[in-house]
Amino acid sequence: MPGEDVEELQGGGALALILAADIESGASLSLAQAVLEAGTRRAAQHPEVTPRDEGEGSRDAVGRFVASYNTQWRESHAPGERDARWATDGSKRDMRNLGALPVLAHKPETLSHKLLAMGACALLTERRGFDGLDGPAGAWLAALGGHAYMPATLDKTLSQLGLLGVDDAIWDAHAGTWAKQSGRCTARGACSSPCSRGR
Repeated sequence: MPGEDVEELQGGGALALILAADIESGASLSLAQAVLEAGTRRAAQHPEVTPRDEGEGSRDAVGRFVASYNTQWRESHAPGERDARWATDGSKRDMRNLGALPVLAHKPETLSHKLLAMGACALLTERRGFDGLDGPAGAWLAALGGHAYMPATLDKTLSQLGLLGVDDAIWDAHAGTWAKQSGRCTARGACSSPCSRGR
């Protein structure tokens, strides 16, 4: 009709409903706050580590490792044998200065957007990890109120959370959020949230 602006949401448009539920419950924000608190404590208790010497010329002009750097890692390993880069993030903890991890400098709101994007990834792609977001489907992440994060960004954040070992804090925050949500229900089992009353 003349004068009407119609916006058609296709594919991941339902993510807007997930965002609304997340805002009402505060789920992602409480996870982010728990992660930052637990991560900061872990970093403060962790001994300072001398970083591995990358060697001169190990990175190119935009900060990416060059082939010669990867060759250094492979020097003492047989073909097909895994080097330390394949180890779990938790096992790499002793080789890293946890206090210098960029994720600890995030604002809670920024980290909450990333956590929500990680959780919603499976709704947008069936590919393993975040690789499926490297295309049109990834643009839908912006519907969650943050950015359409690239797969490498989410991979790096998840890796840093693994280094910090904040999994217990995440589970505790998750349980606390849903305990609070359950407490909103009356003794008769009727939910007291506005959404259940048709508002």
